Parts: sequence; C-alpha cells; structure tokens
Amino acid sequence: MSEETTTEPIDQPQDTSLEAKIEEMTEKYHLAIADMENMRKRLMNEQKEAIQFAKERLILEFITPLDCLEKALSYEAHMSSEVQQWAFGFKMILEQFKDILRNNHIYSFEPIHEQFDPRSHDAIEMVASDKEPGTILEVLAKGYKNGPRILRAAQVKVAKAKPEEKDQGEN
Repeated sequence: MSEETTTEPIDQPQDTSLEAKIEEMTEKYHLAIADMENMRKRLMNEQKEAIQFAKERLILEFITPLDCLEKALSYEAHMSSEVQQWAFGFKMILEQFKDILRNNHIYSFEPIHEQFDPRSHDAIEMVASDKEPGTILEVLAKGYKNGPRILRAAQVKVAKAKPEEKDQGEN
C-alpha cells in the first residue's frame, strides 16, 4: 500500500480561485456603489436646475406687469391729489414685489451710457448721435438678472455714427 494521499495540491487552486472571485465581486460592488452615488448627485443637480428654471419662468411672467405698474407710477406728478394718494399705496405694493425679487436674487439693471453688449442688451433702435457708436442712449425696458445669468435682456436705444455729409457742389 504505497498510496499516499495529499490534499494540498487540490485545495491550493480552489483557494486562489475563490479569493480572486471575492476580490472581483468586491471591486464590482464598490463600482456599483460609486455609480449609484454619482447618479444620486446628478439627479439632485438636475432637480435643483429644474426648480430654478421653473422659478425663473414664473418670475419672468410677473416682470412685464411690474414694469407697466412702475411706468404708470412714474407719471405721479401729473396726477390729481386723490389719484396721487392711490399711487402712494400702489408704490408700496410695487416695493413689496421688488423685495420679493431681491429675496430671490433677481436684480434689475439699466445700462444707460454703457457700451452695447448683445449678451445682455436688445437693441431696439439705433440713433445717429455725437456719442461713441455702440453707447446706450436710452433704456426702454430694464433687464433682469439672476446672479450672473440674464433672465431678460435690457431693451435699449444705441448710438450709431452720424452719416457724413457729402459736398453738394460735386456731382
């Protein structure tokens, strides 16, 4: 009976195989956890952006009527005394709306005498002027920003160079 049995050679490959599988599964588990965390963060950012976009759209709906109210109240000096008292109350309401805009980091801007910038200004009209071409001469409607982001561009009149007069003696 010369048969000797050894179990070591058979057990050895199984241990390394199991350890490799465990290591592989652990790595896959960690990758899956990282993917889930990245997806959660991305979804949270997308949700914040969607809420911000909805808020900005709603605020834009209110800006035009507020501009109209502000424009109407600018004629207060030409109103009767009774209407001026009403106007005082409406000015208080207008200030409350402006406070709401400020609390939501929405600010108006009037770029009078600045250089025209197509990213934040809409040129409604170009007027021949002695001023440097591209200078904003008049603001027809204020612009609005949410931080650095433009919600509504300011509508402006922009200076252009005066046309040079031709000599009338030459034909």
